[in-house]
Amino acid sequence: GVDFDIAQTQEFTKGEVGRKAIIVTSPVELSQVTMACDSLVELGFDALSYELLPIADEQADYLLHKGINYVYKTYDDGSSNFVLNISAKLCNLLPAGEYPIVITAVDIDGLSRSETLDLIIKPIEVVE
Repeated sequence: GVDFDIAQTQEFTKGEVGRKAIIVTSPVELSQVTMACDSLVELGFDALSYELLPIADEQADYLLHKGINYVYKTYDDGSSNFVLNISAKLCNLLPAGEYPIVITAVDIDGLSRSETLDLIIKPIEVVE
């Protein structure tokens, strides 16, 4: 993750999350990247998982409107870099709860790896 360790649970108070960016690097080109979270439908999405690479323009526009986008670059040495951005607006709209977001990448050689961004949103504490 950008500015965080994806292996560590990320815990925030509601409204204080900020943008989350996850970088996938590979020594070769990627053939597929997916994102899944069991809470997506209850958050207003039309599916529990999305194939981000490759992606149809309409799907990319839909996700961008919801607060998710990515940048994918390939380099002359054959390596690649995929950056998934989850907007601060989307993150800060999340109700209190646990959100395990699973990112799976497959390269052109068929090798795959999954990592989970464990995001916990705590309710705002009301002081009386």
